[in-house]
Amino acid sequence: MKYLTTATFKFNLNGHSLGHVVPSRGIRQGNPLSPYLFLLCSKGLSSILKHDELTKDAFGLKLTRTAPKISHLLFADDSLLFCRSNIQACNAIKEALAQYQNTSGQLIKKSFLQPPQERNLVLSVKMASFVEKEMANFWWGAKDGERKLHWKYWRSLCNSKSIGGLGFRSLKPFNKAMLAKQAWRIQTNQSSFLATLFKAKYFPRSTFLESSLGHSPSYVWQSLHWGKSLLKVGLCKRIGNGDTTKILEDYWILNCRFLPISLPSHLTHVSDLLVSNGDWNIPLLHRHFPQDIISEILSLPLLIIAELTLTFGSTPPRAITQSKPVIMLQKPPHT
Repeated sequence: MKYLTTATFKFNLNGHSLGHVVPSRGIRQGNPLSPYLFLLCSKGLSSILKHDELTKDAFGLKLTRTAPKISHLLFADDSLLFCRSNIQACNAIKEALAQYQNTSGQLIKKSFLQPPQERNLVLSVKMASFVEKEMANFWWGAKDGERKLHWKYWRSLCNSKSIGGLGFRSLKPFNKAMLAKQAWRIQTNQSSFLATLFKAKYFPRSTFLESSLGHSPSYVWQSLHWGKSLLKVGLCKRIGNGDTTKILEDYWILNCRFLPISLPSHLTHVSDLLVSNGDWNIPLLHRHFPQDIISEILSLPLLIIAELTLTFGSTPPRAITQSKPVIMLQKPPHT
């Protein structure tokens, strides 16, 4: 750090560069070098902590025996360190921070080291109801000791403007939509650190979509499990070879979640509806499906893959947004 110098400044006056200002307070916020120095220092600290995590048993924690070890989480203005509550772990942290100080030249104020406080990451239902009540009172002009008439039901105001509402956000569906978006990230990025932790803790022998709430779940997992229910409403399987997709139980036909038909026992998976070259068996479809469903089936693109892929039935994969999940809650897909 001692080899880094701050930037110098000049002033553009009537098209001429004048002056030569050297800041005397060091590199401050807003300096072009600040983001790069922050990344450089955080990377160095993370490398030191990662090395201690691998070499010292007392440093880092595991949620379960099969879960990866967690030693630290670095945020923009917070650094969380995880260790056992013993002298060996505290000494390991002190040694790691001392090595970082000697390497970077930065000093750490020991008085700022304190245990983390519990924080709620998800808006509670009670708080959402309270905020919505305050929003409604503000809209209708209610004051202390005075009640105004609400001319419209709150849910009507939360409808889209295209259908007669005012586009207000109902916080409970909005909160669930954001949780469904986080669930979609876990589903599509199963190699991420968060997905690995949850899999080791809550669904080691199943998939994320098949996972249950489990015994004594954390508040975060309960919230994600709640959002996953909305995610599953819009998920639709894309057909590859059809071996893993059940005809009557899985959602694989757009705009048709439940098939009002009965099939013979030998027709269980979508692969049974395909011929040897991978195309649809048209005569078989006409024997067992109505014409409107056949049209939907023939419009499905067949992928030359064996893996299961998921997409959104009525919206694109990134469609967990601020308004669409609310519409999905109010108007579920047609059966």
